[in-house]
Amino acid sequence: MQIFWLIQWLQTFGYIITSLSLEKFGIIGSMINLASALLIIPIVIFSWRILKDLQLIKIASGKLKLILINGDIFKSIKKRLSVMFDDKSSFNILYALGKEEGSSIFEAFKNVKKEGSRDMVPSLTMRLETMGLIEKGIMEKDKTGKEFDFTIYGSIEAEGVKSNAPTCYFLSGWLAGALKSLTGLEASAVERECVAKGDPYCRIHVKLSNIFNEIKKG
Repeated sequence: MQIFWLIQWLQTFGYIITSLSLEKFGIIGSMINLASALLIIPIVIFSWRILKDLQLIKIASGKLKLILINGDIFKSIKKRLSVMFDDKSSFNILYALGKEEGSSIFEAFKNVKKEGSRDMVPSLTMRLETMGLIEKGIMEKDKTGKEFDFTIYGSIEAEGVKSNAPTCYFLSGWLAGALKSLTGLEASAVERECVAKGDPYCRIHVKLSNIFNEIKKG
């Protein structure tokens, strides 16, 4: 009998990771993992509770399916995190969760599509729109191709929220993870404007760095 992973354990703060085994089990495959170094047990309980909310979406014929987090699922995740953790911890988890999700999705797409990885960069905001996490997104990049600005309208993390600071941590992490996957460079993201603090739109800045390559050369 084929063995499939139910849970993949933590790396840093914890992620929901897309892992699957569909040879004999059809759509039965991926399970959620959201764990942290100091709070493994409550996080695992939390993971099991949101498992029922996940959707398996087929992105290619055959065995490849992956978990996509849509708007309703995200609201459920964020609400439960806010009960379990303080703001700083919740934000760190959301950013890490978003980064893993963005990276995993585009690693999967890279394997099933023929075009080059960088050719997929313009589709980033379209993916977020399809997932119901934003209403509209516009991407701009500088001449070096290593700095990106994403203007976001209708962010599910910011609409209807009042805050003194930006709130789109999952989206910031998602964009950083996606660009890291597509470019092979380390990526970091910071939200500079946010509807939650009164701005007309959310603006997320992502910067790419070849720090890993520089370390190897040194």
